[in-house]
Amino acid sequence: MFVPVHDNKNTKISCKPIITYVIIGICFLIFTYQSIIGSASDNSIIGIYKLANFNNKYGLVPSIYNSGKTEYFVNSAIDENEFNQSIKNESDAKLLNFLKVKTNSLIIWLMPLLFCFLHGSLDHLLSNMWFFWIFSDNVEEKLGKIGYLVFYLFVGAVSGIGHAYLNPESTTPLVGASGAISGIMGAYMAFFPKNLITSFFCPIWFFIRRIDVPAFVVLGFYLLINALQANYNNPLLGGVAFDCHIIGFLAGLTLALILKLLIPERVK
Repeated sequence: MFVPVHDNKNTKISCKPIITYVIIGICFLIFTYQSIIGSASDNSIIGIYKLANFNNKYGLVPSIYNSGKTEYFVNSAIDENEFNQSIKNESDAKLLNFLKVKTNSLIIWLMPLLFCFLHGSLDHLLSNMWFFWIFSDNVEEKLGKIGYLVFYLFVGAVSGIGHAYLNPESTTPLVGASGAISGIMGAYMAFFPKNLITSFFCPIWFFIRRIDVPAFVVLGFYLLINALQANYNNPLLGGVAFDCHIIGFLAGLTLALILKLLIPERVK
């Protein structure tokens, strides 16, 4: 597999990627807030409960997004012993049974945007931001500040809505910028297919080489891996939403190709 390290600055960047900086900053600030509310109480049960409530309210829950319910996962009686056991066994699905989330129609409508700024763990956040950092500046330069922001939010929303459509009964909240970032990667493939990406090449676990590879190879492989993983992944049980990655990537690739046709003088 290919693990991107950085692009080789094949295309000159004439201005700072301010929007990229802002998006990364917002993601880190929100994750810090998630961490605070998750550990704000001396009672670990309450902290985990509050964090789960926050993620279910502002993440994208397909069954809620599709139904429009403003109050869900109702179970007013919390059995502390059973709750402790569910945490001990790391049973997220069981934990959700104890949630009572109240929201409003506006937040439900905004779920396809809000979920892009939440993350489930520090590893999740750092890996997303690493990929984002590698591919974002060239795309921001190509589209301009406002165009890039609209593009990012659009492909992120499409990835979330697509996931909700494919998993209409899922009660697992979708969180993370992966769909939007995959869209940026798709745009990079459309705009800069021949740019060289310095990557770690790992065909087998004990053989690792650092090589420069064209972007279309690295990103094409990323899409292939996600497609293969999606066949063995059940989003209803939690885990990685590979379908969200695929939809975001294809949305970004398609939209970028359309832009190249419609305004070739702006996005050559």
